[in-house]
Amino acid sequence: MSDCISSVEVLYNVLMVYIRGVLILGIVLVILPFAGM
Repeated sequence: MSDCISSVEVLYNVLMVYIRGVLILGIVLVILPFAGM
């Protein structure tokens, strides 16, 4: 049971990092064209 909980926590942390990375990448791609002007 504890192994299942720990694996879920690790998966959740990885998912949060992935989502944060995608958001940052998206914001950068949106801002760069405006900054280039």
